[in-house]
Amino acid sequence: MKGVLKTLGKNHRIEILNTLEDGPQGIYDVYKVLKEENHSIYTSVIERALKELWTQGLALRDGDKKYHITGYGKYILQSVIDQPNPEVVAYLKEKKIDLPEEFLSDLSHILRKVSIAKELAVMEALFKIQKETRNEVLLILQKPFFSQIVMKNNLDMMKRGVKFRCILHSDNLEAYLDKEQMKGVIDEEILNEHNNAIMLNQGGYDVQTRFLSDIKIHLYLADRKIVSGGFPQIDGNIPVNIGFVNNTPEGVEWGMKVFDYYWQRANQAKQ
Repeated sequence: MKGVLKTLGKNHRIEILNTLEDGPQGIYDVYKVLKEENHSIYTSVIERALKELWTQGLALRDGDKKYHITGYGKYILQSVIDQPNPEVVAYLKEKKIDLPEEFLSDLSHILRKVSIAKELAVMEALFKIQKETRNEVLLILQKPFFSQIVMKNNLDMMKRGVKFRCILHSDNLEAYLDKEQMKGVIDEEILNEHNNAIMLNQGGYDVQTRFLSDIKIHLYLADRKIVSGGFPQIDGNIPVNIGFVNNTPEGVEWGMKVFDYYWQRANQAKQ
């Protein structure tokens, strides 16, 4: 059992085992599924992972080089992986993320299926989301974006009629206006237009913004199809470029519930 847990603790092993539940999969079949879910991965990594799952008795390989989940693999998923992860819930509670218990439990299921992504993978996924979004963005931010690409993409979406609903941390509003902090990092014209639209509803875009003094999560939900999220680090700050990306129905539903929860608590006027 120790070897099984060690194997499943490695990147993408749980996602790959979940993929095998849908039926026999070859290496490239698994690769296509993970790429569709915005994972940055190589076929060589998948091949190595499948061999490890095979070695641990969680999967088997047939004569066509297709991998199948075993009965033992299904048991592990059902009895260990699909149970709410107490460590995830405990971590979020320790960080004092002010969400109802059911959100924390649901999140532990979601994080089972989507690894906490590295910075580059999350940013690449976010850029792709922004380019493909056509209808609506729901956004919760603890602190400002420090990315000119993200700001420019947001403006491009606004200009093509995408509706924005934003919740900003009211204690960090000065950071949005601190041009010295962003000098040399973000073009001043882009910075002004973006922040005026988000904070002051200027520019004629379809933007509604509310403010809340106690935000403990970052959330970016696009077209009710995909959600990106982040949580506090040790210093209490939430980096916008490190977190998870999820396009499963349960992940998107979770994101919608969390946004609605904060939206109802937020104020329309700055605190």
